[in-house]
Amino acid sequence: MTVGIYDLKTPNPYPAVVTDAQWWFWEQLAELEPGTELGGFYANKPGHHNTRRNLIAQKLDFGAFDPRTDYSIRRPVDRLGPDDKCSACDWSFPWAWSGDFTRSAKYGRRVKAAFDRRDSRLAGWREFLGQTDTDRSVAGEGLDFHMWTTRTPDSSHETHHHFSEDREVVGSFENKAKMISILAGYDSLAAWQAAKEDDMLTAADEPIIQHAVHSMRLGKSTTTLGQVIQPLPGQMTELLSVVRAVLASSTSDEDADAILAEIRRQGELTRAAVAGILDALPEGDGPVSREDLVAALTTVLGSVDGATPVS
Repeated sequence: MTVGIYDLKTPNPYPAVVTDAQWWFWEQLAELEPGTELGGFYANKPGHHNTRRNLIAQKLDFGAFDPRTDYSIRRPVDRLGPDDKCSACDWSFPWAWSGDFTRSAKYGRRVKAAFDRRDSRLAGWREFLGQTDTDRSVAGEGLDFHMWTTRTPDSSHETHHHFSEDREVVGSFENKAKMISILAGYDSLAAWQAAKEDDMLTAADEPIIQHAVHSMRLGKSTTTLGQVIQPLPGQMTELLSVVRAVLASSTSDEDADAILAEIRRQGELTRAAVAGILDALPEGDGPVSREDLVAALTTVLGSVDGATPVS
């Protein structure tokens, strides 16, 4: 079965107070920066870490816009959505305990840049608290995505990033994906989705590709055209995954972004070549012969092995 972008890798362990979309958000954070830890979702205290139901029971609701009402249920968008779910997630960076803010600041800078340009992907989010640079003289930075104001959070945010979102969208996977696309350094949700889908395609099609190669080596013609050719573009995205891992400890966003941009450009060129191979093959969806495939590769690439021209 093909895995979808929003499928959970592991079951949500806190379904009583955390939505599946929130658990998915944490899984994406962990994948983005291996070694980081879940700081937590739910806490029975004022604010977004608590549920609206609890806050009302604790008599912290005096109506919308009333300054006496807990700030996390004061706005209309926070009076919608499930009342038994929290609306915040903390992402912890163990290295920060020893004063190494390199990793946390990398992601904080990207959120701050999105904040400064009023990125539309922040529309469903309320606040970010965390390190946006490696300077320990200030205990992180607080970014309010509704008032577009900043503040200095308490010192605990030196070691973790806090994300809170509108309670109306705590069940929305897309809202979480928008923040993930920012943290991952993409300039749009669509660009992140395309890369993610390519990663999924690569994993799903690997067995098909292996079968196709095996069949061709045996000289069999039972492998269909789609099995041989269509999965190839997805294979190229393995390179992106490798580079992301290599650049995980990079301190220069500019260098990293430039390298990724060049790789994406090369990927588009590869896709164009594959499209040319498809066009060069005989029409129809039946089995493709070795001769047809060699001829198509030669037409587009000039050679099957990349070095020896074929006349």
